[in-house]
Amino acid sequence: MTDLDDAALWAGAAPALVVPKRCRRHEWGDTLTTLTSTAADGGIAYRAAFGVACSRCGKQKDDRASRRGRTNRQRGNAIEREWAKRLGLRRVGHHGGPEDATNDLFVGQAKSLATGRFPGWMTDELAKLPRTEGRIPILGVLEAPGPGKRGRRIVVIDEADWIALHGGTE
Repeated sequence: MTDLDDAALWAGAAPALVVPKRCRRHEWGDTLTTLTSTAADGGIAYRAAFGVACSRCGKQKDDRASRRGRTNRQRGNAIEREWAKRLGLRRVGHHGGPEDATNDLFVGQAKSLATGRFPGWMTDELAKLPRTEGRIPILGVLEAPGPGKRGRRIVVIDEADWIALHGGTE
């Protein structure tokens, strides 16, 4: 093989770019990034930028997004604690299992939804049902999946009615 053959062999090959994988959990550390650009007089201008970046993948830390995530988590935990207390359940969600709260009879998981995503039609349907003779309204939500498949079914009850039946505090 000649030098000419080597040049022809490599002429079409693009240089390999190493793109680091996205981290599952970043390892944040202080960084000093040196940026270069061409100055107006034709020279090279250097600029240093200090910040926090992942030592493995190089992603820059966004302080606003980090703060937003912390506040949302704290708010969700507070909602979960209040819910468990109202229903008279013991909160166990901080132990890493699928359940958020439990007692001798029930195990539960709290889901906090944004205002626009809350299924208000369920509370509307519960409100339409009569409360005569001490009866408590419940709503059955039933799925009709088609032939050969078992449909899912859930029963919805208003929280105040649940507390009246099973204890807890309003």
